[in-house]
Amino acid sequence: MSLRLFFNQFTEEEVQVFTADPNIASTIEFHCNDFPNWEDAEIAIISTEEYRFSTKYSQSDTSSITSASSIRKSLYQLKSVTKELKIVDLGCLRLGENSDETIERLAEVCSMLLKHDTLPLIIGGDHELDFAQFLAYQDLEKMLAVVNVDATIDMTLAQKEKFGHVQRILLHHPNYLFDYTQLGYQRYFVDLKVLETFQKLNFELKSIGQMRDKFEDVEPLVRSADMLSFDVTAIRNAEMPLKTKVHPFGLTGEEACQLSWYAGTNEKLTSVGFYGLDTDIDENSISAKVISTMIWYFIEGFAHRKKEYSFKSNFHIKYIVPLAAINEKLPVHNLVFYKSKITDKWWMEIPVSLSEMKEFGRNIIIPCSYADYEIANTGNIPDRWLKAMEKYS
Repeated sequence: MSLRLFFNQFTEEEVQVFTADPNIASTIEFHCNDFPNWEDAEIAIISTEEYRFSTKYSQSDTSSITSASSIRKSLYQLKSVTKELKIVDLGCLRLGENSDETIERLAEVCSMLLKHDTLPLIIGGDHELDFAQFLAYQDLEKMLAVVNVDATIDMTLAQKEKFGHVQRILLHHPNYLFDYTQLGYQRYFVDLKVLETFQKLNFELKSIGQMRDKFEDVEPLVRSADMLSFDVTAIRNAEMPLKTKVHPFGLTGEEACQLSWYAGTNEKLTSVGFYGLDTDIDENSISAKVISTMIWYFIEGFAHRKKEYSFKSNFHIKYIVPLAAINEKLPVHNLVFYKSKITDKWWMEIPVSLSEMKEFGRNIIIPCSYADYEIANTGNIPDRWLKAMEKYS
């Protein structure tokens, strides 16, 4: 099926406005009279204006919402990134008869892109759409690591008929979710039972306060992701003025851009979505400008990818830290670390069996921080290592 059928094209006037000045738009191929050659692209920008998950829009016409257009206007005023990339803008996704049909359409589009090694970059729409982003991986026969940035954890343990997108991801069958990380949540928005459920599942949770204790330790978590979903309402109201949707506390714009940069440089990451902007409540388009800057940092990070995942190459230094056995069931005599000569990033090796490696379909060398290496040198086992062993076993 042709992807062109799923999208509304830009007018020639819109493209002329986007590319009027020498900026990032001048290097992008737009869906105008012709459909872009997406099969050879590194990144494909997709927008959607699906907001019918909310009671505000469930019974009303959403055709007047222009959130993605507002983001594009800001993004395409920014200058080109360091390295010229093959980027296409496919336009705005045509909505289905209802929100569930839109999810099916978006999932099909993203799936086709992923199979051609083109990264879907989704802008606009409700955060519920990241379920479509997740569904796109279903036929790829690999276990998936998801990182979600949100002030809340959108799930409920009570009303089964109103499952949020996080719950739909966790309960989806077939189950190909290997790991789930929630960043930037605010404790007073999250039910204690929900937190306990996530802890029992051995998923990683980082509140705003925990992230700020040592923000650089967030980078290995983002580097472990195959897909990133970012609800922009996780950013505080002072920098994301969405009136009723955003709260006084949250990520700063700089922190949001830093997370976007981390995601862009992550060679494993194959899709990203920036959700939650509603132009009806965006004062002076400030929020759109913040999101466009986040996207710019993601693309700039993508341009700096170094292809570091070949650990048999000469681009890494291997460190072996001798340890005594932990217990009889898990005799470990050494912890193995790798440090990139190019970026100084760290990884550590998880000793799973060959059968487990085949089952998980993923490398047993996971991202870590220099702090994990320091902990090992004191004779202790890093928490990141122990959690990974639990997941793989």
